[in-house]
Formats: sequence, structure tokens, C-alpha cells
Amino acid sequence: MTSLLTDTRHKEHWVLLGRKNNHDEPHPREEFHQEESVDGIPYRTNNSAIPLLSWSEFMECERLAREAGILLGQAGSVETPQLFRIMSEVTYDAAKHGKNPATAIWTAETERVLSTKTLKQTADLQLSRSAIVSPFLAVVNRGFESHAKVEGWLRYLEEYGGELPDLRIALSKSRGVVNELLIAMMSELQFWKIDHTASSLARYQAAWDAFDAGYLSYHNLIKEHFMRVRTAVADAWSCGSVSQGSH
Repeated sequence: MTSLLTDTRHKEHWVLLGRKNNHDEPHPREEFHQEESVDGIPYRTNNSAIPLLSWSEFMECERLAREAGILLGQAGSVETPQLFRIMSEVTYDAAKHGKNPATAIWTAETERVLSTKTLKQTADLQLSRSAIVSPFLAVVNRGFESHAKVEGWLRYLEEYGGELPDLRIALSKSRGVVNELLIAMMSELQFWKIDHTASSLARYQAAWDAFDAGYLSYHNLIKEHFMRVRTAVADAWSCGSVSQGSH
């Protein structure tokens, strides 16, 4: 496996994807001086993370790996807010050329750990993570990963006239609800860890029940359509609805 890796001991300073040009979205840990800029990009603060690749550079790595038939893995320094876009974009880009994406990123063990807003702020990146919930997130992130793939496939099918955007809209709304419920549940969990009272436990239980119901609804919506959408993509490939032009 060919991998794009950053040194996990220095993830506070180096990250894979960030704002290297005006077309890039910043990494969640990039910090900028708003009053000064170079080519329209503000100077980073001394405490800011520094990205190794722009989005276009990352996508070129994905395409080169795909064409070579090798797996492109990445084991650190990609944060939860970036993951859905990465998986949906590489799936969409690959589908246009009749292939599956080369990038394998969501299921890396380091990405099964949720960065949470703890009640006590800390400068240590690792201490700000909640490794105790990683088995739980290994299941939850599978749902998000499946949705990201469906999102990429639906974009491809829409481009070739095979799908309407209704399912994309429904899935996006459901994902937004689940994310809000997840944040609320994790917040109550963090509070209960500190408070250890019956009332805080009851609030945590209620938040968990709400998340559980929301996630199951989201999961069922994905499960209901996943194979149908995947089959529609395969049918489009077999019918020749594949771009043969340049990337």
C-alpha cells in the first residue's frame, strides 16, 4: 500500500489537507492573521497547523493511485469535518472514469476517534480526543462512510441524467440531524463523567436515546438505497456513461 502519512507525533503542526491556495478549505486547526495576507491567503499564526497538500494535489494523488491500481491510504492528520468531503469527492471523481476510488481513509483507526469539545480545554491534541469511544465510532463512521459514497455516486448519476437530487437532499438533512444529536450526546457524556449525579446520567441517557433513534433512521435510509444506487452506477458504466476526457 502506498500511503500519504504525516508524523503522528507532530500532528499539532503538520496536517495533510489545508488552505494552500484560494480554492482550498482550511484545516480545522489552521489559524490565520486576518489583517495580513499573501496572494489573498492570510498569514498563519505561530500556533497554526501547516498543510502538506492542497485539494488539487490530493486529488492528483488519488488519480495516480487509481490509474496504477494501488491503494492510497492515510493514517493521520485528517479531521472529522474533512472526511465526508474527501470520500464523496473521490467516489464522484472515480465514478466519472468507471472506477472505484483508490483512497482508503475513513476506516483508519486514528479516524475512529472523535475529537470532542471537552469541558476543560487542553493544548494537547491527543488529550482532547476521547479514545474510549472508538469502538462506538467504528460503527457510526461506517454509516457516514456509506453515505459519502452514495453522495458521490448520486452526483455522478445526476450528471448523466439518471437520478434526481431528492435522495441527496434527504440524506444530507438526516446527516445534519445525526451530527447535532451526536454532539449533544457527547456533551452530556462529558458532563456526566465530571458530575456523576443521577440527573446528569438521566440527561446523558435521554441524549443517547435521541441519538440512537436518529442514527437508526439515518442508517436505514442509507441501507434502503445503497445497493440500488451502486447498481445504477454499474449499469451506467456498462452503458458507456463514463468520461474519457482529461481529469
